[in-house]
Amino acid sequence: MESNELQIAIERLAAARKWQGEGKASVDKLRAEFDIEHATELEQLAGAKDSVAEFESTVRLLALAEYDNTGNKSPHTSVFIQINKMLNYDEDDAFFWALENDMTILKFNKSAFNQAYKREEKNAKDAGVDFDGLGISVDVVDQPIAKIAGNLSAYIQDGE
Repeated sequence: MESNELQIAIERLAAARKWQGEGKASVDKLRAEFDIEHATELEQLAGAKDSVAEFESTVRLLALAEYDNTGNKSPHTSVFIQINKMLNYDEDDAFFWALENDMTILKFNKSAFNQAYKREEKNAKDAGVDFDGLGISVDVVDQPIAKIAGNLSAYIQDGE
């Protein structure tokens, strides 16, 4: 025999699920109507997003080219070059090192390995150190990344 309290809880759950389903159906219908009614604006927005991505890529490539040619980390007032340190190593060797150092169970944890290397690197005199005596050659490479200011409103021409 079912308890009255359980019966009430099931009825409330059923009502809530019905209400949720009706609400979702209503919102889905409104979204579909909105998409149809505003198809032109949505297409324009998609085009604008594509343009932004394309122009950001172009600005980054040009800024990095300027940096490569001049070494100037501020090629424009709205762009600066950030230098990130990238580690290059044989992931198989690093995986075996990680296994021996309890850093992985099922797969190689690249982030944890990189952190461990950076801790060890503080004690090393050069970037090509033999990592923990296991023969893992790790090279540290500077990777310049162009960072673009978020607010470029000062560069908008009249009529654009």
